[in-house]
Amino acid sequence: MRYWKNLEISAYAQLIERLESEIGLPSSGTVVQLKHREGTKGQHRVSYMGQRVTFYIAREDPYMKDRLRRRSELCSTLVVNGCNQLDQASASTLELLDASGCFYNQNAVLVGSHAFGVIGNMLGVTWKNDMVATEDIDLGRFVRLAGTEPIELGDKLKQAGFRVVPGFGHKDPPTSFKHDSSGMKIDFLAPLIGKPTAEPAKLTGMDVYAEKLRFFDYLITNPVRGAAITKNGILIQVPQPARYAFHKCLIALRRGATHEAKRKKDISQAEALFGVLMERKVSELHEAWDDLEWKDKAKEGFSMMGDEVREELLNVID
Repeated sequence: MRYWKNLEISAYAQLIERLESEIGLPSSGTVVQLKHREGTKGQHRVSYMGQRVTFYIAREDPYMKDRLRRRSELCSTLVVNGCNQLDQASASTLELLDASGCFYNQNAVLVGSHAFGVIGNMLGVTWKNDMVATEDIDLGRFVRLAGTEPIELGDKLKQAGFRVVPGFGHKDPPTSFKHDSSGMKIDFLAPLIGKPTAEPAKLTGMDVYAEKLRFFDYLITNPVRGAAITKNGILIQVPQPARYAFHKCLIALRRGATHEAKRKKDISQAEALFGVLMERKVSELHEAWDDLEWKDKAKEGFSMMGDEVREELLNVID
């Protein structure tokens, strides 16, 4: 783990500012103007593993190239100075999801190890590579979401060469997509509230289903904005850092014996985050702990952490 210098912190802050002021601007691909009877319309073209996927936008921003160039310079500065960055396959997949409107339109929340990397950037910390490496992109969202324009995400993923991964039950709709060439897998997740059920949930406004998980509502409540470091940067939502850490302790308890590696990764991420938050963001720990309904279970998860971190954390939250 390495704390950032002022240069990196400043570049990241500038990148976030630009991304927030340019919401809806394509972060990848090209835009061409096509003539229709009603006038001209912008066609946004994105290439994924050699497959072209097209989207339509209201118009082309005449300053798009200049805006993206400035963002690209900031991303390059961050990469050179050692920020948490994405591998090429992950970056391309997030660019595809962004072009689909998954983030700015449908308010999806990036969770899992990719989110952990973004959270590190938000806190000005570079994690060890083994703590962020993954081929899965996990996206969470509440089932219902009002006031957004529907998107055909599943259809666009298929155009890009993704295939659906069959559900657990014979009749269950799929909640995951896999790309055989890039190796990337996209999992859609939603909170399980009430009685347990294995039936996937339909995400309103998106033509995809999500696997329902216990404790997940706590994780994705009131997410925060961060930047995924791609060529031009992408504005996304991730869980609050403290909620992410406490949630890792909860789900580590539910990992079976066949998922020991994932359990160790959960705990290593929680330990690293708690260490930074206890040093820099104690008030956020208090707030997230106060909102946590399953405190006893979380404390069981604490038992898997190292003695020093566990004892310091218990002193802070108690």
